[in-house]
Amino acid sequence: MESSVIAAVGKYLWIPFLAIFSFFAKQFFNGIEKKTEDLTKQQSLLKAALVDLEKDLNKNYYDKQEIREHITDPLMEKLSEANTHVRAMTQTMNDIHSDMVILKYKILGEELKKQ
Repeated sequence: MESSVIAAVGKYLWIPFLAIFSFFAKQFFNGIEKKTEDLTKQQSLLKAALVDLEKDLNKNYYDKQEIREHITDPLMEKLSEANTHVRAMTQTMNDIHSDMVILKYKILGEELKKQ
């Protein structure tokens, strides 16, 4: 008798149980699918942002490299050349000054001998 009651109740309850279970399973899988779509969108946005960032970094790198090659390096070479010329002129001026001092003492020495 108990088994027939359980069989009769089971016979009529498995359909609502299956319906409730399938409803919750559908809700669960829909939630997972929505989260997956959101994550896919976020991933595509992140990829786009990374591509933009990489382009910006490469642009800045090449801009810096071009600035260094075409502006900074030639200016540094010209400054180095100018510095070399200034040192040479300074050395020449020092030589002229020392020669003038020698000439001054020689002229003063000759004038002292005349007196």
